[in-house]
Amino acid sequence: MGIKGLGGYVLHSPVLRDIAFRRPSSPKANGGGDPPPVVVIDGTSLVCGQYFGKIEWTLGGQYHALFDRIDDFVAKLRSAGVDIGMVVFDGGRGSPAKATERLARDTRRTESIHHALRALRADPVVHLRNGVPVSSTDRSYARVFARDNVLPLLAAPLALQHLRDTLGVPVCVAPGEADGHVAAWANRLGAYAMASDSDFYVLDVHKGYIPLDSLSMADGLVQAKVFTRPVLARSLQLHPRWFPVLACALGNDYVDERVLSQRIMRVASASSFRNTTLTARVRIVADYLAKRVREAGLKRLEDEDTAGMPPAEAATPLVEEILRHLHVSPPLVVAQQAPSSTSKAALARRRKAEKKRAEKLAAAAEAGEEPDEPTNGTSVPSPTLDLLTTGMDEYTLPPLAALDPPANDPALAAQAAGRCWPGLADVFAYRVLYLPPTLEDTTLASPWELSWPLREAAYAAVGASSVTERGRHVCSDLAIGSRDRAVSPRAFLAPIDIPASCSAGLVRALACVLRADTRGEVSLDLVLATALAAARNVRLTAVPAVRYTRRGVHWVAVVEAALMSWFLHPARGSEDRAGLPAIDAAAVHHYLARIHTAVPEGVETGKAVAEVLDRYVPELTPDERDVVVATVNAAVAVAGVAEVPRRAVKLEPDEVPAPDPEPVSRRARSRSTGSAKRAKTKKNASASAASSRSRPSTPASDAADSLAELGLSHLF
Repeated sequence: MGIKGLGGYVLHSPVLRDIAFRRPSSPKANGGGDPPPVVVIDGTSLVCGQYFGKIEWTLGGQYHALFDRIDDFVAKLRSAGVDIGMVVFDGGRGSPAKATERLARDTRRTESIHHALRALRADPVVHLRNGVPVSSTDRSYARVFARDNVLPLLAAPLALQHLRDTLGVPVCVAPGEADGHVAAWANRLGAYAMASDSDFYVLDVHKGYIPLDSLSMADGLVQAKVFTRPVLARSLQLHPRWFPVLACALGNDYVDERVLSQRIMRVASASSFRNTTLTARVRIVADYLAKRVREAGLKRLEDEDTAGMPPAEAATPLVEEILRHLHVSPPLVVAQQAPSSTSKAALARRRKAEKKRAEKLAAAAEAGEEPDEPTNGTSVPSPTLDLLTTGMDEYTLPPLAALDPPANDPALAAQAAGRCWPGLADVFAYRVLYLPPTLEDTTLASPWELSWPLREAAYAAVGASSVTERGRHVCSDLAIGSRDRAVSPRAFLAPIDIPASCSAGLVRALACVLRADTRGEVSLDLVLATALAAARNVRLTAVPAVRYTRRGVHWVAVVEAALMSWFLHPARGSEDRAGLPAIDAAAVHHYLARIHTAVPEGVETGKAVAEVLDRYVPELTPDERDVVVATVNAAVAVAGVAEVPRRAVKLEPDEVPAPDPEPVSRRARSRSTGSAKRAKTKKNASASAASSRSRPSTPASDAADSLAELGLSHLF
């Protein structure tokens, strides 16, 4: 979430300065061989910036398209002579101080997923052409169905893996949020920090902070905006020592804006809290803080050296002064509720008392005496101070020694290197794991349920006897709840023989799902389509149309949840040869549409796979065919099932839509309202029927007719 309003204030104020990076034509042009500029990047901000608005998240993870965008980003930085010193990814999410905010975010994302898939709940099949429903090619799928973006489940770990193993970029994972570690790494390397988070306007980054959305990139040239704290201090007339107080007063991830900002607005501004824009609120709150610093005699503290002092400790005198001045009561702050109204008479009495107190403090300062603070029977409420201290601790940079991976704990070292799920840090520290929302059918059981044995083995490996899992657990319920899981000490990942050509993670995930499926929902066409997508990726832009099914969406969520559960285990390195497999959801849907009715009955699993591949996927190379067969056979063998059930229910229509069906225009869709428009639509339908009787039937025309019969126009 960041700091409310501060990003907008910086954007609309002369705070940012222009900067450009160019690769010099010769060492002499670079000042006789000066070192190249270095940047440290927030990995989560990088992935979100390259995915949202550029790749459609409501169609599932399109990881190879994400790789292409990351490749282009890194290549342009390097072509401009910029070195990437480190990419830091977020770690655990289990901090108790942020539990309420985490649950609220996950609930909003789950609701967004619920609305994103409402078309598939109305009809089990939606046909897409170039990533857009064919009945509304002039409208964005995301704008129609969802407001909040949800990052695909494997996007961050796969991006980290691609940066490290393919591009050779240094990467690491922070124990918690990456903001402080990004700033600390930037100071350690003398680098700029790159991210998309307004918290960096408060963090002490010596070289400067570059917002990722300010970059303008071309081959050999990168232009950007850079931020430094002294410029903002001059703009706000507020010393950087008090920036953490400003962040808490405006509202951040730990302190609700109603705790201080709303009360400050009542005292310091004639405008109401609701009628003041976030940008204007920043100026009002900053002016109030600066006034309190002057009148309380705290400016003398601004000359002190605060190096090595935690920001919360340095800012405590101002926090205590604000709480005394506002007379904040503990119940209101602890509950984080809006304060009650204050009468004009009470405000007048308070202003008069504060004026007398300010005069007394000024006289004591002139005489060089320590001011005798009258409390008037009130004291600083400790619950409020604790809350604000927690909010300011977010801006404490870790010591440089903490940036190096722990050498005495292999599990934490694997987590810090990005070789297992970052949630492992939460299991160590808090015995809790947040199960991130994923694109799923929310009317069914959570996709995390089938992969519980893999997570139980990971918990047992780190010695946890019980773990609280927080996520969606109940069918048709969007609420994020908690479930206490007892861990059996005998749970472990038994060693298995996996062919060298197969992905160990995919075999483990498919085997776990097959073994845990007690209701017969997993069928051979789903398993085979997943193995095909892993062996031969098909991108959404490479196929003219995709048959997008409700069943396929939930299956992809089940597989990705199982892969993440396997990725949680810290000691699977002996079989982890290639890491997480990048399986695009579009590829799974593409193959599922081709084979979902093609699996023969009464044939052994291995023989059925070979027959389907030879008949329906002839473009496979011999090596790819062998990998698919080996993956399915290995998963079935590890699961210990006699045979994978066939798909008995056929979805209609079976045909893949033609490459160029005629899209329905907005004008045609608007004809459903009004009696005159309905009559015109009926007349056009009659003419179309007469025309269809006069022309010969073709596969393309049959597919177009079947799309019209879906009746999806009212949904778009």
